[in-house]
Amino acid sequence: MALANYSDLKASVAAWIERDDMTNVIPDFIVAAEQMVNYGGEDFPALRCTDMQGSATIALTNGAGAAPADFLAATAVSTSGVGGASLELVAEDWANNAYPNPSSGYAAFYTIVGSTITTYPYHTGSLNLTYYKMVPALSDAAPTNWLLTKAPMIYLYGALLQTAPFTGDDGRIATWGKLYTQAVRGLAHSDAVKRLSGATTRVRFKAP
Repeated sequence: MALANYSDLKASVAAWIERDDMTNVIPDFIVAAEQMVNYGGEDFPALRCTDMQGSATIALTNGAGAAPADFLAATAVSTSGVGGASLELVAEDWANNAYPNPSSGYAAFYTIVGSTITTYPYHTGSLNLTYYKMVPALSDAAPTNWLLTKAPMIYLYGALLQTAPFTGDDGRIATWGKLYTQAVRGLAHSDAVKRLSGATTRVRFKAP
C-alpha cells in the first residue's frame, strides 16, 4: 500500500494490525508516533536530521526571549548586529552565579529554561537562532509533510508501535520498536553521509 498521505497512513496502520474497527483511535497513534520522533523515549531514539533544522530571529527583553513554538533544540545561537558573537549554552545555576549583575557586559552565554532563552550578560538586541524543529503534524487538513514523503516507514512503524499496548499485543512492541529504531537510524545515517560527503578533515592545535 502506498504511503503518500495521511489517509494512506491511517489505512496502512489498520491493514498491518488487521483491524477495521479502530478508525477513531488510529489518529492518536500517529500523534504519539510524531511525539516519539520529536522527543524520543526511554528505549527509542528521537530523530535529528538537517530536514528538521530552521532559523529564527528572537527579540529580547531584559536579555530574554521566547523560542519558536516548534523549537526542540538549539544548534547555534548568536547575537545580531555588527560584531555579533556566538553564544555558549550553560546551566541556569552557573549563569546566575557567574553573573550576579547580568545587565552589564557583552553577551557570551545563554540558557534555555522551558521555552525562554536568556543571554548572560543580558543582550539588548536580538538573537539569531538555528535550531531543530518539530516535525509538522499530519492531519486531514495537512495530509503530508517532508518526513512522510522522505521516510514513510518511520511514520508507519512508529504508529504500529503505539498500537501494541492499546490492543494488548505487547509482544509486538519489540518487533515494531526494532523496525522503528532501524528506520530512524537509517535516515539519520543517510543524512550524516550527505552532510559529510566530500568534507575535508582539519587538525586544530594551538601554536606553541
